[in-house]
Amino acid sequence: MASTNIEYLLAQLDIVEVVGNYVQLKKTGANYTGLCPFHNDHKPSMVISPQKQFFKCFSCGEGGNSIGFIMKYLRLDFAQALTHLSQIYHINMPDYTVKYNQTQDITTSKNEASSILSTLKYSTKIYEQALAKHPDRHSAINYLKNRGLTGYTAKKFHLGFAPNEWNYLSNFSESLDLSQLSKAGLIAQRQTNENESFEDKHKNHNKYYDRFRNRIIFPIADIKGNIIAFGGRTLINDHEPKYLNSPESMIFKKGEVLYGLYQAIERKQNWKRIILVEGYMDVVSLVQSGIEGVVATLGTSITYKHVKLLLRYCDEIVLSFDGDDAGKKAAKKSLEIIVPYLREGVHIKYLILPENEDPDTIIRLNGKEYFLDLIDKSVDIIEFLFQYYPDDPIPNGDIKTSSYIKKISEQIVKIPDPWLQQLCLKRLSNKVSLDVENILYSNNTGGKSNYKRNNYLSKNKKDKRDERNKKNIIQSKNVEINPIRKLIQLIFNYPELAYQADNSLLEQVEKFENKKDAFLFNLLVKEIQKHKEAPHPMYLLGELHENKEASLLIDAIGQNDLTPSDISSTLSAKQFTLIIKQLSDKYKIKQNKEDFSPILSKKTTKELTDQEIEKIEKINKIEK
Repeated sequence: MASTNIEYLLAQLDIVEVVGNYVQLKKTGANYTGLCPFHNDHKPSMVISPQKQFFKCFSCGEGGNSIGFIMKYLRLDFAQALTHLSQIYHINMPDYTVKYNQTQDITTSKNEASSILSTLKYSTKIYEQALAKHPDRHSAINYLKNRGLTGYTAKKFHLGFAPNEWNYLSNFSESLDLSQLSKAGLIAQRQTNENESFEDKHKNHNKYYDRFRNRIIFPIADIKGNIIAFGGRTLINDHEPKYLNSPESMIFKKGEVLYGLYQAIERKQNWKRIILVEGYMDVVSLVQSGIEGVVATLGTSITYKHVKLLLRYCDEIVLSFDGDDAGKKAAKKSLEIIVPYLREGVHIKYLILPENEDPDTIIRLNGKEYFLDLIDKSVDIIEFLFQYYPDDPIPNGDIKTSSYIKKISEQIVKIPDPWLQQLCLKRLSNKVSLDVENILYSNNTGGKSNYKRNNYLSKNKKDKRDERNKKNIIQSKNVEINPIRKLIQLIFNYPELAYQADNSLLEQVEKFENKKDAFLFNLLVKEIQKHKEAPHPMYLLGELHENKEASLLIDAIGQNDLTPSDISSTLSAKQFTLIIKQLSDKYKIKQNKEDFSPILSKKTTKELTDQEIEKIEKINKIEK
């Protein structure tokens, strides 16, 4: 199997979902934590990073991606793990056991993908040059100007122009291979007409024509920045389709790619929220206005693969839909797609724009602040489910109430998280004045027994978790915690704390603490302070994964000096400040003792001057 197929498999998987099938996980900041299944773990030592898509146990050292976890947990070899994952998650891919030794196929697949990427990269430059220099470029430039776009924005998104010519790309055959252009979906082979003359048929036989003509070109990039497809907006108002995308290929799947995501994560890896809109122009217009972290689907409904991809880079997704009937319909359809995957840590909000408006027009007519105010008023997915999903949002009368209950409960029973499902069922129960079991029974969902089972499972899990946390807290009280290790742990969970450590503290730590602790503390602080905004340490570990320094850092964090309550505590900053103050006082004492070592070495007080006695008393006062 080609490595591209393995990368394709990993791209479809969400490591939180994979690991969560075997380990109970808890959302901790941008990541998830859980008890490591690979050793006798008593505290959540394993961290799962949705952004980096790998797990790491800071106690036993196990780590890797989704494939590595399944191999270790189920004791499968590499081929078996791939087969297992592809079957469980219904991912179509070639049989690894068949292709394993066919290195020729591997090389061919890599080369073909590389050739297509090169073709698309070169074609992007051709379209950009056409927008700048082609004689017919003025219609494209006027369109962009009328939409309020600047030349800087066009350059940032590598916008281009496809002239109204049948063979514009084909004419670059000296630089571009026609077969690769065809595989990339940029040209198509012309079909002959039965009514054509023999001369015309002969002349046009096997001729190619450009797929994109008289269109603004929007290059579509993957998360690595490779151009993998194009979107084209027609410059003729009555021409259909208005938007045209490249056909799917071995490197491009519409349901797995988001326009603008590369530009967003190139700017910042960790977003508080990302806004998902419906069109290319919406993304470009919002980003130009100063609203970053905006992406769009490619003319398709949102998929959970889109959601999984976005959650690697943000804590919250706001789905923005146009205010027309099509937008409202798309919003409801997206809810049906997302609900079966709701779990702790998946934060989805909905924004339905005013009727017949879209983000692009709102920005141009009302400005940035108005749109941001709308975003702030977006509603949580559960609120959207109760308020906007049914055709009759407010129950009024038996028939409407019955319809309302049916539509809402059909979605609620799909929620996999038992706690969230129960909360929603109880909310529906209160709203329609029916008990939960009657709602499920009358709706014939079969959820009655599931509800009882979820109650039992949730209570059982909670009891075990509470008992384990009590045990951990009791144990932690009997352990004297190394303050430097404590600081490392706090910084690892709350990296913004690293900016409180100044050079003076780093120098003192290096001078007075043991070499290993000092090295690890200073390494982590300096790596974080290189960034203007605090990156998550999982990102740092990913960058330093092969380095000896990172291994030492992981070992230190693996000592589990923090109790579970510390990991999620809002008092971490106060703890950090307190420890630094205690260390500073300790270092002052040590420094003073070093400074006065000649004085302290004197045998009797008779040998001391009055000033020396006064200094010694100050030291003793500080120590007390």
